[in-house]
Amino acid sequence: MNIRRMVSGLVIEMILGSVYAWSVFVPRLQLEHDLTSAQSGIVFGTMIASFTLTTNLGSKIQRKKGGRTTLLLSSLLFMLGYVLASFSSGTFAYLVLGIGLIAGCGIGLGYIAILNLGLRQFARHQGLVLGIFMASFGAGSILLSYLSVFAMETLQWKVMLIFRAIGLIYGLLLAVCALFFDNHVEEQTKNPFNPAVFKQQLFSKEFRSLFLGMFAGTFAGLLIIGNLNGIAQGVGARGALSISLFSLGNILGRLAWGVFHYRLGNYQSIVASLGILALSLFAILMIQTPSSLIFLAFLCGFGFGACFVLYAASVRSIFGSGSFSHLYPVCFLGYGLSGLISPFLAGWLFDRSGSFRPAMALSLGILGISLLWIRKTLKNS
Repeated sequence: MNIRRMVSGLVIEMILGSVYAWSVFVPRLQLEHDLTSAQSGIVFGTMIASFTLTTNLGSKIQRKKGGRTTLLLSSLLFMLGYVLASFSSGTFAYLVLGIGLIAGCGIGLGYIAILNLGLRQFARHQGLVLGIFMASFGAGSILLSYLSVFAMETLQWKVMLIFRAIGLIYGLLLAVCALFFDNHVEEQTKNPFNPAVFKQQLFSKEFRSLFLGMFAGTFAGLLIIGNLNGIAQGVGARGALSISLFSLGNILGRLAWGVFHYRLGNYQSIVASLGILALSLFAILMIQTPSSLIFLAFLCGFGFGACFVLYAASVRSIFGSGSFSHLYPVCFLGYGLSGLISPFLAGWLFDRSGSFRPAMALSLGILGISLLWIRKTLKNS
């Protein structure tokens, strides 16, 4: 195993995973630039949606231009997006364009490129390497949360200066790490595509259930992580610590849910993950203490991490490996859709009610509907 490439892959995933530290910046954006919670949610949601929608394009670029080129393009977009936003004086449109759209596309390109490189360049240790890479992506928000809090509270940096530092330092690190990977162009063997079979599978009740589960699970997870700093401050808890515990749960979830899927199967593992998210949200609504929120943030992160393991495994299990490359990108769009809706809706409801409770209640309803639907359609799958 090439240690330099391994370390470079870990650094890349941690940088890209810093996307989940967004809520630590929201109070400063509101204080320094008068952004509303809804506007902050739109920036975060656009970043998630751009990241999700760009992964398919990233695979195509990688097949034609190579992994190193794709990663370098990722670093350029990441740097450009954050630096552009940092010179905008907090203008909402520039934040959406810079961090939401441009940096979000950079994250998507880098995310899919490093996973594909992990599959090819660590062929003898694919499961181990991809598990570590996925966990590192979840860990990125822990590092950035504490660095950002230190910069804001100890160094007294303005939030735009922090964005500029993120763009320049992280963007440069991405570019340096990309140089450790080769630029070998390899046209991947394509699975035969049968439009009739694809359409039948796409509109099957099983696939609709998986898409709904992905949407409901990530809707709840993004609602919490996108606003966790504010939720924590509302009950007297430390925002950075809560984000770190959510991220730790996300890391462990990405590692553990693969085992649970193997032991429990499609239906029971998905119901268990959505049930954990529903329980977490209900408990956050009912128990308003700092210690309980820290634990529930971890539990919610653990359930959120399941979304990036269980649905890929279930698509492959139900529809076969030959259909996976065509169906899973569509299922993954459920994550992008929740990114567009959840953070904005949570912020909009907060601006009007002064509380995140209505958004959490709505998410509970969505989780309940998805559980009922999945019980009818996936139980025998």
